[in-house]
Amino acid sequence: MEFLVGFDGGGTKTECLITASNGAPMGCATSGASSLMHCSPQEVERHLSEALQLAQQQAGIGSHDVCRAVCGGFAAAGRNSVRLTLQQMIQDLLPRVPQIILPDVRIAFEGATGGQPGVVVIAGTGSIAFGRSESGQERRAGGWGPDISDEGSGYTIGRLATAAVLEAFDGRRPPTLLRDLLLEQWNVQDEDGIIERLRRPSGSAAGARRPPFGELLPSVLQAAEGGDRAALEILLQAGRDLAALAIHVARLLAFSAPPLICTAGGVFRHSPQVEDAFRRSVSEAIPLAHVEPARHSPVHGAILLAQTLLPSSRPVAGLEMA
Repeated sequence: MEFLVGFDGGGTKTECLITASNGAPMGCATSGASSLMHCSPQEVERHLSEALQLAQQQAGIGSHDVCRAVCGGFAAAGRNSVRLTLQQMIQDLLPRVPQIILPDVRIAFEGATGGQPGVVVIAGTGSIAFGRSESGQERRAGGWGPDISDEGSGYTIGRLATAAVLEAFDGRRPPTLLRDLLLEQWNVQDEDGIIERLRRPSGSAAGARRPPFGELLPSVLQAAEGGDRAALEILLQAGRDLAALAIHVARLLAFSAPPLICTAGGVFRHSPQVEDAFRRSVSEAIPLAHVEPARHSPVHGAILLAQTLLPSSRPVAGLEMA
């Protein structure tokens, strides 16, 4: 039996999908994060291996079955050093298999639009917008990392929620439900405990580099459901910020017809407040734009791109094969 492998690796989780050569799903599994911006190389290797092994078990892959191609989309894989490191990891897992390693936004675009012209905005642990015009021109906006960018992302939402708790402690804003939720999630007693938690490594190289803001999104969503003003403000601003990325890319590409704009990622999927604010802002700027959730998942997009490596398929411009 011949099969294809797709990976979607980000700062929260790694998803692996195994399909037949025609794209029919056979097995899918998830593991921990595989972003080299958030994890050590050792962690990324372990999570890739775990996701692949679990997906192979679910698909019933045996020693005589043959992998024909693999495509992986990963956070920060647009950087040459990151891409080369991931290529070696995938080669170690699947020796002598044709592969494509791309930034995660590329597989998300392919899955979201089915490869058609349009714009996709991803809001997960990080955020980015990417678009392709009818002529094949490509542009992006955002996605420069949590220190200076990632507007509307889970990380930024968590950072702003933490700031709101500390501002309320100062008396600069009214009390917020976020405080008790944050204290409970981080298992600390007070604001001093919050600061210590931010300074304390979480047991990995990633934890030593950045605070764990990304894991706070569920608490922000819970507070918003309870009518908390601070949480609602943060989510609405996230929607507006993400819309600004989409609008910028759409205007740069100058579509000849109202563009397709797709949303992808856990922030959109779990927060109706973000989704609604995004739609309103896009509609005000581009009234006839078609705004819809991604048609397929990013890992499905990875499979679509893996299929381009098969002998019977036409190559896709801009793809690097290893």
